[in-house]
Amino acid sequence: GRDRGISARAEWEREEMCHLLVADRERGLERFKSLCNGAIESFRISTLELLINIANEQPDDLSPEIRLWRQFFEGKKHRLSGDWETAIRVWQTLSVERAAFTSDLEQTWAINLAILHKDMGEWSRAIECLEESLKVLEGKGDERCLITILNNQGYLYKDREHWQKAEADFQRAVAISRKVGDERGLAVSLKNLGLLYKDNMKWDEALEHI
Repeated sequence: GRDRGISARAEWEREEMCHLLVADRERGLERFKSLCNGAIESFRISTLELLINIANEQPDDLSPEIRLWRQFFEGKKHRLSGDWETAIRVWQTLSVERAAFTSDLEQTWAINLAILHKDMGEWSRAIECLEESLKVLEGKGDERCLITILNNQGYLYKDREHWQKAEADFQRAVAISRKVGDERGLAVSLKNLGLLYKDNMKWDEALEHI
């Protein structure tokens, strides 16, 4: 009963996504991203692969953006499967078309690539990924997307005990969050700043932010 109902709903969602990818590209892309992220969060690699295959069946001239996201999720599939080298290769191949990235793809791609480099012990390369992405997003004038990049970069610096660089990134993320009115971004940035002060035993400053 319940499992059959869940399966039927999942099949219906995939069919709707397939239809939308042709009939309403923007909504189709959002549904594709949502279903892929849901599969990733619940670690359903086979479902992620199925969604990618469905998107692969769509003509490439429908939307370059769909093709780029499809390739991103292909890399994510390999990352989740533990094939880090293939994931790196897929994402680096994708970078050739970086000029066509939307801001959200730029942000997502850079953070995932940086985390993978970090997990492989390549800290300098991880930082480079985020620094490059900051420059790209600054060039696009998309301040909101800078917040997540800065928080991730600050955490990398924090983990390496580069306290001043970490503080500068978190402070900048706080300032941008306030400027653009991003309450969630502000909460995350303030929390990160508080944890940084706590790690440095600056208790008064920590209490002000956490």
